[in-house]
Amino acid sequence: MRVLLAGLLLASAAFAAADGCKLTQYADSSEGWAILVCAPDSKSPNGYIEQQSGQAVRRIANTSESSLISVSANGSAAAVSHAMSHARTRLIILSGDGIRDQFVIPGSGQGVWDGKGERYFFHYSSTVEADAWNVLGAYDTRTRKVAVHTLHGMTESLDFCAAKQSITTESWMFNSGEAGLRFADEYDLNGKYLRSRTLPGGRFSASCKFATEFVSAHGPIRTHIYDSKTGETLWSLPTTADDSVWSSVVEWNPHYDNWALIQESGALKLYDVGRKRVTDLHTSWQNYVRFSNDGRDLLQISAQRLVRTPLQQLAPTFPD
Repeated sequence: MRVLLAGLLLASAAFAAADGCKLTQYADSSEGWAILVCAPDSKSPNGYIEQQSGQAVRRIANTSESSLISVSANGSAAAVSHAMSHARTRLIILSGDGIRDQFVIPGSGQGVWDGKGERYFFHYSSTVEADAWNVLGAYDTRTRKVAVHTLHGMTESLDFCAAKQSITTESWMFNSGEAGLRFADEYDLNGKYLRSRTLPGGRFSASCKFATEFVSAHGPIRTHIYDSKTGETLWSLPTTADDSVWSSVVEWNPHYDNWALIQESGALKLYDVGRKRVTDLHTSWQNYVRFSNDGRDLLQISAQRLVRTPLQQLAPTFPD
């Protein structure tokens, strides 16, 4: 069933940064703080990143270029990475009190948190010339140290499974790029290699009930939603052989398995996987739209202001 929703921004709460920040990205924490990425202006020609907690504002970085933000599901920690060059990235680790640590790595810094916000897992390369990553880094917020593990196979994608308390990476060794079962490597939270196996997808919903394909960095692939335990295909997203129509999962809800943001040929949709129900959000996936950290709202940047819309307003059956 498809639901058309007109006027997404109506009856929603709007937010504008007090200091005039022209928002390009925003990530909130359920503990009451947020990270703002601000566009360049006359005072900051490279843009900037700041953290807001109540009335307190902290400048995190003096650039907003190529920035990625990952907040742990429990809202206790965040990782901000911004590219310094093609193969060097500054990784900044934050808590509600500000910057905990920062360091430079030879890679993207893109990664995932464990469920408690204690360890941040990211991939990078031992040689800056490599196009894929062969090292798994694990930053521990308790010790403020990075454990380094050589990956079993080269990868560009990884994810955390809450149900198994494990990290899964897509392996380049045997995957052909087609949809279907994917060859993947699995590691425990200490970075120990556990096994290689075929998986239906590899990007998991909140508690790993569902999975979808890893995002391909080299072009569209046919995308499906699978039952993680049985491998059954539950939903095949609209895609044509010539890629004139293609779809992908933009983001799983961080707390509610049934809900995902999907793009269909650039148009952003809200999917209720359990009911196979689609809500059209009337916006492009290239606009900044994300789930809130607690999973109960949809965050959208419109005219450089943040608009927060309760998911129950968009889909009355939420959160069931």
